[in-house]
Amino acid sequence: MKIYIDNCYSPANKEAAEILFETGTIVSNILKNYGFDVMLSAPERDTISAGGHQAVLHINEANDWGADLFVALNLTASRDKFATGASAVVYNPTQEIEAVAKEVLNNLSSQTHLQNREIAQRSDAFPLKRAKMPAAILDLGFVTNKKDFGLISGNKELIADLIAKGIIEATKEKRRSSALADDQKFAANTKPAFYQLYPAEKKDVCRLMVSVFTTTPPQKPIENAHVAVYYGRDGKHILIYQGTTGCTGNTLPIELPLFNDKITKDPEMFCICVRHHDYMPKNKWIYIRNERNIREIITLDEKRIRNK
Repeated sequence: MKIYIDNCYSPANKEAAEILFETGTIVSNILKNYGFDVMLSAPERDTISAGGHQAVLHINEANDWGADLFVALNLTASRDKFATGASAVVYNPTQEIEAVAKEVLNNLSSQTHLQNREIAQRSDAFPLKRAKMPAAILDLGFVTNKKDFGLISGNKELIADLIAKGIIEATKEKRRSSALADDQKFAANTKPAFYQLYPAEKKDVCRLMVSVFTTTPPQKPIENAHVAVYYGRDGKHILIYQGTTGCTGNTLPIELPLFNDKITKDPEMFCICVRHHDYMPKNKWIYIRNERNIREIITLDEKRIRNK
């Protein structure tokens, strides 16, 4: 899922710009660690500017990128120095964006005791009107309220973690449906259930068993992991095997063709690529010279938030 985080929406001053930049960067890192594809409006510190309203440019960038969700981080202001709390602004109140805003605001309210000012539909939020995806501005608090500003500036990692958790929870069902669709598409394009290439010019074989387990102890076998094995030589990659692991986490025995290059005496090179929608992907190169039977254990990290 592609999420555009506007961490330089329209900062009131240089200090606010720094807070939004750092908070958005942390949100991005958490989401990436969880498997999201994230783009920041200000990926580097030298790209932020105080007082500049570049929301339209950022919306256009998100549209061109094909983002599934647009979230702008903001610190609002008021003539009333006692005005306080976090809120969300939407132009087109879709179910998806309201779910994200609701989760984030509830997280901020319950964990930081910031007042929940709820979601407001604003017809004057013209930049959001241009968005081709669900979009919202998250007002994290008031820059004109000392308590709000002190809380947000002093707890950027906590605020970012609560925002990321809200996005993750609100998009859970959509991501699950998308992953299921990807699995069905993969299955439809993979007939039979496994593919094994037997080159005519092969001279010998090495039988390989790939086992896929969780990294976190106690290690458990991962079922239905997609495994592909490529033969690499002269800058080319030839697909040798493609299949899935069973309930024991093992593939079918894979026959790796050995060409036995006696001139260079280089070992044969194969790349094992493992993918599963609940785990981080992993590639591993193996080198085989005279082996006849080998087993490779691949461990995958679960896609989840790591506590700060």
